[in-house]
Amino acid sequence: MCGRVQGDPHRELAPRADMANKLRIRINWPRLLANMSKQEGRAMSREEVRQWLVDAGFTHDEDDYWIVKEPDLGQLEPSEVISVEDA
Repeated sequence: MCGRVQGDPHRELAPRADMANKLRIRINWPRLLANMSKQEGRAMSREEVRQWLVDAGFTHDEDDYWIVKEPDLGQLEPSEVISVEDA
């Protein structure tokens, strides 16, 4: 969703971050835990990774499901996500 600047009808504005689509994703926990542990060089707990998700802009929904703005989804590898749907 792009807006236009008043006075110049041809100049496009970038989409606002707060207007980004929200997605409901299902996390592949074994894959995410393995990847995060490898990056950190130590075994990470599920709680540590949950906190990282919150700090990265994800909101827990239920079970393995999280809500995230579309631009923030890129923080995860495709293999770390089982499913994606509009929130």
